[in-house]
Amino acid sequence: MKSNIAEEKKVWKNARLIGMNPGFEDGKRGVQPLSFLVQLDSSYAGKKINWERSRMLPHEGVIALCDTTDKSIKRLGTITIRNFKEKGRWLHHPRGPVIGITFHNSDDIYTSIQEVIDSASILAKAGLNDIHKNAHALSDDKRGEWKGLESSFISYNLVEASDSFFSYRPVLEALQDFSSVPLSKELVHLEPSCQRPLYIPSKVKMPNTESFGGFTYDLDNWSCAEVITRTSLDESQAEAVHHALTSRVALIQGPPGE
Repeated sequence: MKSNIAEEKKVWKNARLIGMNPGFEDGKRGVQPLSFLVQLDSSYAGKKINWERSRMLPHEGVIALCDTTDKSIKRLGTITIRNFKEKGRWLHHPRGPVIGITFHNSDDIYTSIQEVIDSASILAKAGLNDIHKNAHALSDDKRGEWKGLESSFISYNLVEASDSFFSYRPVLEALQDFSSVPLSKELVHLEPSCQRPLYIPSKVKMPNTESFGGFTYDLDNWSCAEVITRTSLDESQAEAVHHALTSRVALIQGPPGE
């Protein structure tokens, strides 16, 4: 997301809060939370979007509302409404696509409610109390009035998170339930131990193959030179075997082949 903000990728201009959608019970997805309706510019980078096929603004996607001047993040939220099926409403709205966003911070919710109240008075002036009313049904004088009122909304740049976030979401949710992280010393604090863990025996028997020779070796007195002599391993392979046999966590990477 930080990269998208800095490089202005996946950025929707002129995002403004125009209403709320109360929480409701959906038989397929369970209870849906309170959503704030956010309307965007009618096109993205000058192009019309085929919402049925597009992967942009995905349901349950993470977004940020950013200041249009200094690009600072004002609010983070999750997309909870992405309805492309009804013509003239939601993503096919003539004044620009409308999505529902849920905010998870109480301060963000209170601020958003106040903005929706302010937006309601602007919409009322243009005779658009119903946000889904077709803009083309307005009289000519009302259309002109609406153009002048559009700048009255508080607007943001809406930035999408990277798509890769969603593949890691189940992992992140599982980690939230952990009271401690397994192997945290190595994986979190990056402090690998240099000593053999007590659950690993000091002496190991090599596989009885041509590569390993089948001899027994003392891990606490490991000699790469002797291993190279008694096996078909080279120096880097001998070091990798010793590292794997004496570490709680070992990551070994190399080219294809033995």
